[in-house]
Amino acid sequence: MPDLNDLINLSDLGFLLGRILIASFFLAVGVRQLKRFSNTVDYVASLKIPFPKLSAAGAIAVELILGSCIVLGVYCTSSALILAMHTLITAYLGHNYWSASEEKEYGLWLHFYKNISITGGLIILAMAGPGNYAF
Repeated sequence: MPDLNDLINLSDLGFLLGRILIASFFLAVGVRQLKRFSNTVDYVASLKIPFPKLSAAGAIAVELILGSCIVLGVYCTSSALILAMHTLITAYLGHNYWSASEEKEYGLWLHFYKNISITGGLIILAMAGPGNYAF
């Protein structure tokens, strides 16, 4: 039977693993969008978001910088809350399944609710904090 210290260490490892997993989404998306920056700008422009180049660059910066902060556990609470807001905004602007054609509706619906779920995880992370394995 594990003692209390073993459980605490498992909890800290769980927080670290959770931070890495949730941030991996933002880091992967940010890197992919940066590599395909002109495609990202075109997509942002298709959503009729003002200043598509600046908006795309800002979104990529938010994803890469705050995703890295979450992995490291630096400014974890504020990073998680800002990413939660970013993810909700992205869900609403980028995955608006309610106005999509029938063939695109399911994919957008799936991405919308994926973003909602990620937002929930980010809020939990913000409230719980990074755990002990953080800078």
